[in-house]
Amino acid sequence: MSGPIGDNTARASGVIAAAGGGGKVLQVVTNESTTALTSSASGWIDLTDVNVTITPSASSSLIWVITALPLFSYGGYDMYATILRGTTNLGNATSGFGNLAKRDGSSWNYDIMVAMNILDDPATTSATTYKVQIDPRGQGGGGAGVLAANTPPCIITAWEIDGS
Repeated sequence: MSGPIGDNTARASGVIAAAGGGGKVLQVVTNESTTALTSSASGWIDLTDVNVTITPSASSSLIWVITALPLFSYGGYDMYATILRGTTNLGNATSGFGNLAKRDGSSWNYDIMVAMNILDDPATTSATTYKVQIDPRGQGGGGAGVLAANTPPCIITAWEIDGS
């Protein structure tokens, strides 16, 4: 059993009432994409269809955004990834939420599943869009992207959490 001590007094059933306040999940919106993207361009690039729009029920609500991205790189490219709310990068302006990088200057390849998440406070009841961007940075001759052959889809999920 859980709940505040004393909340069970005078209840023959022994059922504990739900605690007041925030933390409850109010809604969940998810999206999957199987659209492949390969690029050797430098700069933040939107991942096609890796976005969700959620309309918070209260301005005090928090939005927990979770992603799963099957990323690949070949020919010496580093890969950076981030989450945006609208046009606002919620990660670091330069490196997003982090990167997969070659540390020895070699041109090694990788294929890896990357997860990012953030608990955001959009302070609005308007429809809010979250999306994923990547930034392949390299030394030419290769490329980087998402959804290499036979990989799972990209997934983004937004959970509205009661912030009261």
